[in-house]
Parts: sequence; structure tokens; C-alpha cells
Amino acid sequence: MDDALTERVEALERTVAEGEFDQELAGDYADIQDTLSTITERLDDLEEQVDEIDAAAQALRGYVGNVRSVNEDVERRADAALAKAEALESSFETLEAGGVPEAQAGDEIEARAGEPTKAGGDEQPTERTHAAERGRCHECGRRHGARSHQQSSGDVTRPEATDGGRSPSRSEQQTDPSLLPEESDGTGRLQRIRELL
Repeated sequence: MDDALTERVEALERTVAEGEFDQELAGDYADIQDTLSTITERLDDLEEQVDEIDAAAQALRGYVGNVRSVNEDVERRADAALAKAEALESSFETLEAGGVPEAQAGDEIEARAGEPTKAGGDEQPTERTHAAERGRCHECGRRHGARSHQQSSGDVTRPEATDGGRSPSRSEQQTDPSLLPEESDGTGRLQRIRELL
């Protein structure tokens, strides 16, 4: 078609140059002009469509890039969640087996390191311990009230040495009724017997 159009244009040029004008060629020339105008319009439309397709392709590329970044983020989160789930599963298995998880064992070791030893000599006497010691009698080692202790310490006298120069022991004093001091007051004797028991 291009060759035929070229031949017609050349023939038209020769006609115009030679001064011979053919009505048929003039009609062909008008048709050619209309055809060229139509082709030009179609080319413009095609260029616009190509531009639209290019813009759509760019938008599609951007969308695909966003989808890829979202997929990577989701994949990272899924990996983190999977790691946590595996750690929890291992902890449950350790507990079911009767052991202690590593993290909990480390916490217990640190807590025990900060506690004072019970069997060692690191414990210091407290105020309650001093008060308890003050309430005990140094002679018999038992706890007495202030009034009864004064009465017993004032009434009970140590017996003199028996035969052989040996003083009776504390157990003998407690079991032998003859070593108890005689006293007319029955209440005082009853009180001393209660203290000795």
C-alpha cells in the first residue's frame, strides 16, 4: 500500500510540474489527504493509550513492591512467633519431665545467692534473741517471772557439802526431798516444787 501511495504522489507531482491536470488524480490527492489525516489521528490515540498503559504498569509495579515488603514483614513476624512457640514448647516439655527451665533455674540461683545461710555462722543475734536470754535464769536455765525468781533465789539456799566434801548435784537437789529447805509457808514450798518440775 505504501508503494502504491508513493506512485500516486509521484504521478501527481509530475502532473503539477508539467502543467497537465487530471481530475482523477485530483480526486486521488484529496483521498490521500483524508487518509493521512485519519492515520495521524489514530496515531495520536495510540500514543495516548500507550501512555495510559505505561502509567498503569508503573502503578502495578509499585503495588507489587508494597506487597513484597508486606510479605517480608509478615514472614519476619511469623518467624519470631514460631521461635517463641518453640521456646514455650521446650519449657513445657522440661516441666513435664520434672526439670526446671533454664531461665527459672538461673533466677532461683540468683535468689538463693542473696539469702543468708541457715547452717553457717552468718546469722546475727536479734533483739528478740537478747530479750529471750534476759528472761531466763542463769542458774537453772529456765524462764521465770520477776517475782517468782526473786522469791526462789532468796528462799532456796545451797546445801552444805555432804560426807566426803562433795556438794550434791543439781539433779540430787531436785529429787531428794530432804535437801529442800523446810519452810512453814506451804504456798512457798508449792511454788518451789512447781519451779523444780
